[in-house]
Amino acid sequence: MGCGQFAALALLLAVFGGCAEEVRNPNGRVLVTGEVQYNGKPLTGGSASFAVADNRRRKSRGLIKPDGTFIITNVPMGAVVISIETDSMYYGARDMYVEIPKKYTSYDTSGFTGEVKEEDNHFVLKLVDE
Repeated sequence: MGCGQFAALALLLAVFGGCAEEVRNPNGRVLVTGEVQYNGKPLTGGSASFAVADNRRRKSRGLIKPDGTFIITNVPMGAVVISIETDSMYYGARDMYVEIPKKYTSYDTSGFTGEVKEEDNHFVLKLVDE
């Protein structure tokens, strides 16, 4: 790379370097990771759903892996309510289906809330029999 090309590249990086934050998070949505346990063991399937506490139409959902973990890439930032669902496993992967108490399937009754921030969003959700 010649001096002229290097100078042009340096100028572009200087001009556009300040835009990285806007590009990384243009819609106020971020990455969330977590794990779901049921009676102390990993929940083997289903989905975790995160919704903005005061606008539940703004939500994101991700699948729970067989080891109980999940990754959701587009969760809205701010106060959230969380629900867990496993009924879809009954029809799609019955051998992995685990019936959970119905209270966890609703944002209103799950008891799971949190704050989604710009970074470091890891949630451990512990479900137990009633």
